Amino acid sequence: MTQFGRALHALNIDIICANSSPAKGRVERANKTLQDRLVKELRLAGATTLAEGNALLPAFVADYNARFAKPAANKKDLHRPLRAGDDLDDAFAWKEERTLSRALTLQYDKILFILEPVEQATAAIGKRVTVVDFDRRVMLRFHGSALGRGRGLPALCISSQKGAGDKKATAPRVVLDAATSGENPLSCGAS
Repeated sequence: MTQFGRALHALNIDIICANSSPAKGRVERANKTLQDRLVKELRLAGATTLAEGNALLPAFVADYNARFAKPAANKKDLHRPLRAGDDLDDAFAWKEERTLSRALTLQYDKILFILEPVEQATAAIGKRVTVVDFDRRVMLRFHGSALGRGRGLPALCISSQKGAGDKKATAPRVVLDAATSGENPLSCGAS
């Protein structure tokens, strides 16, 4: 499953694909028309910067919709509100699985994570652990519950022990304290 599909599944949203050639053609034609017209309209208006383009965009969208929009077959708004348990940050976080080694370590994004040898972490040895990346904040989960969070926040990433002249560089190391609650993801890198 893709990250996009996983996020939609977590929010109980079904993907409806355009599986017919006519439907795909309509979408492609609309995108091509939009891209072609937008570039020409920006050029005619003399927009040369992103700010100028953004300033012209609302007028372009209004004009485009006035000329090409068609009323919906069903005018009822079928959007549903978020459920109480929906967590958008968690749903849209990047998630990957890694195997926890016997030494209670795993590597993700060129960083070596080292877990404290507590019961929950030792139960996960040799098993798949989910790395949840909240855009530079990382949390490790095993069977849905957090394995822990880092100590010494926010300066958690420890740079490589090898010098610039060494031939073999090692991954930065992060020590995770599995005894603490995993409510706050650990921070790695600049924020």
